[in-house]
Amino acid sequence: MDKRFIIIHPHEIIRKGLWAILRESFHFEFVLLNSVEALKDYSGLKNLFLVVFLASELDSKNTKTQIHELLALDNTLQIIPMYSSSLECSPHEISISQDEPAFAITETVKKLFNKQKPVQKSMSDLSEREKDVLAQVALGFTNKEIADKLFISIHTVISHRKNITEKLGIKSISGLTVYAILNKLIDTENIDPASLI
Repeated sequence: MDKRFIIIHPHEIIRKGLWAILRESFHFEFVLLNSVEALKDYSGLKNLFLVVFLASELDSKNTKTQIHELLALDNTLQIIPMYSSSLECSPHEISISQDEPAFAITETVKKLFNKQKPVQKSMSDLSEREKDVLAQVALGFTNKEIADKLFISIHTVISHRKNITEKLGIKSISGLTVYAILNKLIDTENIDPASLI
């Protein structure tokens, strides 16, 4: 998963200073913004691990909710508050302060990536309707046939299929079929081997 850093701070010198420190160790794309509202231009980002460095004066429950609504739909999101002093830093979350030396800031961010573990996708990630659609896909039915069988529109089927492939990380029909069999969504006796060729 590609990674991107978003630095949100009202003061340009802080934004550019943090960018200068991090770019030495992390060769990711950076986005530098002066406000949370400016994130609206980036709401189309998908399939990324986003690290948002957020000025402590902007850090509120409402702001975090706004960031999650804009960015977290198709991305993995980590928000790191930036405090003006290490005395203000919260001991319960990853945070950085402006009075820390560059190496300490870099080490804090490295710890974040060391904590990141691959997410195991499970059946609980899929809605009941997505499981229904997946079973029909695995049985070899077309989008129109699935729509007719489940009494939904073709657009809804396509939307469900997109969500299924994104949630499971499986793009091929054969891969989805194997997944459906292993998770007992379909009975192998119902599969026509000729339809899989």
